[in-house]
Amino acid sequence: MKIALNTSYISDTGNADSVLKRIKEAGFSGIQWIHDWNSDYMYSESEMEQIAGWLARYGLIMHDVHASKGDRKDYMSFDEYRRRAGVDLIKNRIDLAAHCGAGVIVLHMPVPVAFRNSPSWDRLFAQVFASFDELQPYCHKKGVKIAVENLVQTNFDLEVRQFTMLFERYDKDFLGLCYDSGHANCAFQGHEESIGFLDMFLDRLLSVHLTDNDGTGDLHWVPFTGTVDWDGIARLIAKSGYEGGITLESVLRRSGLEDETAYLAECFLRAERFRELVERYKQI
Repeated sequence: MKIALNTSYISDTGNADSVLKRIKEAGFSGIQWIHDWNSDYMYSESEMEQIAGWLARYGLIMHDVHASKGDRKDYMSFDEYRRRAGVDLIKNRIDLAAHCGAGVIVLHMPVPVAFRNSPSWDRLFAQVFASFDELQPYCHKKGVKIAVENLVQTNFDLEVRQFTMLFERYDKDFLGLCYDSGHANCAFQGHEESIGFLDMFLDRLLSVHLTDNDGTGDLHWVPFTGTVDWDGIARLIAKSGYEGGITLESVLRRSGLEDETAYLAECFLRAERFRELVERYKQI
């Protein structure tokens, strides 16, 4: 399995050329493209060509693209023109993924807890389904799948309800799960729920965001520095047959390290440690 790092470890905007170069120099073979992940920014074809050129120059694989649920362009919006603009925004990220050889885009789908037992729940899902129904043939055409990410401002029951509804409607050749270990560790109650959620939807696993925290918030620490159950996650990934990237999603400013080179070296060591743990479980 290839190990990868998020391109946003310093910033999620700006020219990524030097970032990709340093990721490669640290030993990583792949990346998750997470630049502009939470904005209305639309990539031009020339920008896509440039990103693909950087990847080729440094010999890096783009495992996935963190797609955007924008502000003005929001695929979940009750305003139809904004919803349609949100679909266009996601198509733009699908194009970027296809252009750079990535087979997955990652997408946030935040559902307010207040919607849980209200008519707004059904209204919201009607908008989501309308957007995904439009995106499904486009994804098939481009050879790219969507991985919906488990989030923080939620709870176990709400996330299970949400993902069950999605996966009952859409097949795994279109829609799957991006498992964020840090989100699960601070949104769910204990390892039983955080690991249980992954186990429940293991056959839908398309992408991972590997990050640690102490359960108090989404701190984006490097793995093996907090309270995430890395042994449990490794065991399930080995069982799943997942062949995507072992992708870290941490940030320099929260690492306790000031030197970027030292930080990247630490990220690489932690990623290798987790990959080896997965490989050991595969042998059992």
